[in-house]
Amino acid sequence: MSRPRRFWLVANPASHSTSEKAIGKVRAALEAGGGQIVGETDFGEGGMPSAGQLDAVRTEVLVAYGGDGTVTCAATELANWDGMILALPGGTMNLASKDLHGKRDAPDIIAAVFAAPAVRALPYVEVGSHRAYARVIAGPAASLVDVRERLRSRRLRHAWRALGFAWRIMGSRSIGIEGRQGRFTALIVHAMSDDRLAIDPVEQGGLLHAFRLAWSWLGGLLLEGGALVRDERPSLTITADGPVTIVIDGESRKLDTPLELEPRGGRACFLVEGDSAA
Repeated sequence: MSRPRRFWLVANPASHSTSEKAIGKVRAALEAGGGQIVGETDFGEGGMPSAGQLDAVRTEVLVAYGGDGTVTCAATELANWDGMILALPGGTMNLASKDLHGKRDAPDIIAAVFAAPAVRALPYVEVGSHRAYARVIAGPAASLVDVRERLRSRRLRHAWRALGFAWRIMGSRSIGIEGRQGRFTALIVHAMSDDRLAIDPVEQGGLLHAFRLAWSWLGGLLLEGGALVRDERPSLTITADGPVTIVIDGESRKLDTPLELEPRGGRACFLVEGDSAA
């Protein structure tokens, strides 16, 4: 495919993981590759531009520079737009960007896609009316994710916070999986393809288990702190005695159970380096 030239940049300079200096490096990398920035949006204040706004200035690529929530918002709200989306890591976890580009920083990704542009689809998990292109985390431990986004403290205070959350996890109601025995403090789910889910269950345990889980997650290690046994299935039903806490690509919600999760095939709209295109 031909090299795209016209870009609309969406970023959030007020977030914990981006800054005006970092956004400036993204602008410089786009312009160094021959790109023209035809519009910009402060995601923290203006949300996502509409397809009409993008088309009015002949935008070819929307650059989503942020966390997984920013990427998911772009792919969801612009699902019927004919342009491409370039997902750049500007958040905390950046799982969608890693799936698309590997562990590279934003300027390196931009240089790679300019050198060999291609498009790729990214499957997602459908949770009611919501989509998750990165991860769904459900259960009592899901509340740790939102706290970790804001936690910037010394390790001693970190440990005290983790111990407090461990007690909360112990006192919270665990969740289950329809058709499978056992209770869980967390289920971590992502779409492997348009017809297959990968599920990492964190089994319910004692106080030491809960503390390890809280310490690990507050420290930024998403999949550590519990005994994980990978499960794969075409769909998933979460059961609980009442509503369940669930984090969908960084956005925390409380949803009623039973809760159905299903994989879906996304359209080929993500701009990637040619060698990484599926």
